[in-house]
Amino acid sequence: MRRLSTFVFTVLVAVTASACTTAPTAPVEATITLAPGQTSGVGALSVKFVGVTIDTRCPGDVICIQAGDAYIALEASVAATRRAFELQLLNPMNRETEIRGYRIAVEELSPYPFASLPPIRQSDYRVTLKVQRP
Repeated sequence: MRRLSTFVFTVLVAVTASACTTAPTAPVEATITLAPGQTSGVGALSVKFVGVTIDTRCPGDVICIQAGDAYIALEASVAATRRAFELQLLNPMNRETEIRGYRIAVEELSPYPFASLPPIRQSDYRVTLKVQRP
């Protein structure tokens, strides 16, 4: 009888332990477009587009020596981890970041500046991000 109770106890512990383990998470891949102040969720990740801090891109109707760049301020949070950061549109070394297994990469910033048009208002910007979790 003691063997049977030990066997039952072992089986119950094994079943309970397997029920408590988390299933592997499925890969995530999404492309999102945000306006300043807007937040979007992808899986367990929440991303907020704070705004454009610097936009020195060469206007489309001007000939420039350098292409310039744009700095995009973002906030991201996963579970208890929250982080504010900036990504650059044209600098491949600072075009993406990772937070708790999620990779966030800037793909596009619009509208594109033109010298013949008024300056771009902060509220007119839209950033397109690619979010992945392998």
